[in-house]
Amino acid sequence: MRRLIIILCCLAATSLLPAPLRAQPDPVDPPEAGSAIAAFNQLESMVREWRTADGGPAFPSCRAVSITLRLSGEVVGRAVEVAQTEEARAGVVLAALRAALADAEPRLRIPRDALYESTRRDIARQLTVSLQLSGEFIPIQPKDAAEAMAMVEPGVEGVAARLGDRTAAVFPERMLTTQSEPGATLASLVGRLAQDPTLAVEPLSKLARDCGAVFYRFRVTHLAQASPRDTPVFLTRCTKYIPLTQLDEQSLRLWAESLAANLLRRPWTSDGKYGMAGTIDPISGRSLSPHAEPYEQALAAYAIISFRGIANAQWRDINTPQVDAWLENIARHLVALEPGESDPSADPAAAAMVLAVLERLLVPPPAGSSSAGEKLTDDPVMADFKKRCMTTVQDSVDGKSPVSEGQLALALFAAQTSRGMKVDPAVIRALYLRLGPGRLPAAMPWLGWADLNAEATAHEPAIGALRDMRALIWGHQLRPETLPPSQQDLAGGILFTSSPQPMPTWHTARPLAFIATMLGSEKLTENQEVAGELSRLLLSLRFLRQLTASEAECFMYENPDRAQGGVRASLWDQRMPIEATALTLITVSDTIRSIEAIRKRQALQQGK
Repeated sequence: MRRLIIILCCLAATSLLPAPLRAQPDPVDPPEAGSAIAAFNQLESMVREWRTADGGPAFPSCRAVSITLRLSGEVVGRAVEVAQTEEARAGVVLAALRAALADAEPRLRIPRDALYESTRRDIARQLTVSLQLSGEFIPIQPKDAAEAMAMVEPGVEGVAARLGDRTAAVFPERMLTTQSEPGATLASLVGRLAQDPTLAVEPLSKLARDCGAVFYRFRVTHLAQASPRDTPVFLTRCTKYIPLTQLDEQSLRLWAESLAANLLRRPWTSDGKYGMAGTIDPISGRSLSPHAEPYEQALAAYAIISFRGIANAQWRDINTPQVDAWLENIARHLVALEPGESDPSADPAAAAMVLAVLERLLVPPPAGSSSAGEKLTDDPVMADFKKRCMTTVQDSVDGKSPVSEGQLALALFAAQTSRGMKVDPAVIRALYLRLGPGRLPAAMPWLGWADLNAEATAHEPAIGALRDMRALIWGHQLRPETLPPSQQDLAGGILFTSSPQPMPTWHTARPLAFIATMLGSEKLTENQEVAGELSRLLLSLRFLRQLTASEAECFMYENPDRAQGGVRASLWDQRMPIEATALTLITVSDTIRSIEAIRKRQALQQGK
């Protein structure tokens, strides 16, 4: 039966693979793969030897080149060279290499002693190389920043500006790692060329009219290595493309383990009891918020509990002590109010999420075993904290406190899964009616889970509304066959807005978490629908996997170990919110849980 599920996953994956998208190269394309690999290998060899004299095969001719050298994730050398004349194209790669090494040398702070050359070569062997080769510059005429954003594909294309006979460029890697928008980047290039920083705030139309500025966009071939000894990888948006065929049940489990490990690596380590560090900027290695909000901490704990239920025995044997300690630490830090923190039990969203976690932790373990909640079960402070959370949740459900529709959906879920609390099914129905089909995805996954949990009280879930919602979401799914080659990494993303530049984000995980649950429910997904629903779910999981930082993306991160397994806000925004990683972990865990349920159901049916 496991083989059947794997075959089903493979069939679903291959059925969605796009046909060959382009037979002939476009004249404006950057150097092709073979030429780029040869250039990278020669370039890396020269970096290792700290050699700047030309002596090997000719580098490819191109309009512009960017070379970035890193030491343990930190940029120590960077250069961008633009061929200002046709004759200069042949030497632009070598010129960039010389400039990058010249930029790196003073930053390395190597003592000028008898061992200088030897020490420099030793350090050179520890550098990682990122190489971007440009295609032809394509003229654009944006009037303002909004038009520039629509014309330039984020993370895929760089931008350039010409003033007189001089041209400057910024490559996609630099724009992505600094979160720079095309319009602002173009204006700053004009300011740099004119040696007048005040021009950077002028509208693009004024710069073109008054200064004679000409603007361009360009595509790149990007190669980078995660560590000094690694083979370079082709990247799009600084990310290695994840093909749909890589997603099977085993890879889903490994992915879930990576997501869980990322959350477990985010504990608060400074003074005070703040639970977890907040959103991570992996480029700098710093947390962007002083600490995680109580809701985020509780959601992370819920995700870990959800994952632990489907983790294999080996993972549980190795990690249970660490996970138990981590969960207990989160619970105790949530109770303790520190300066700058709000009381989680008084906040509707935080109280509901905390209650959902405590309901699963404050359960005495079976005789002869232990659990994270063992030390918490008899703690009167924890019991009082849970009671206060229950009061806040009940007030939300009963309409005694003003809450948003999303907060109400979360409160309904927490109440439905908590012992000693009751929910009138009419409240669930009323929320369905208030939201309507178009806004129902915004209440997921919490409203869907609350509805399914209410089934135990003779309440019939809104099967029709949930199935319609799923169809609506799939209608907004980006399909590979409708995307150009440069946007295949977006396939599977859910996009509810129409835009010339499709920009799906981690919010794809919100409705997907419940759709993963729907897959395993025979009421919501009948046997004959499983293959089709699984194929669509896998495609969206592919996008979330694309957002998950792997070793390939870590070449540009200050602290790769901390960042690996984190889910980025989008493919052009490297920030890693806790909510993104936690909801993705819940989604993957529920997908595995649903696959197991389908397998058991099919086994029973075949046994009849």
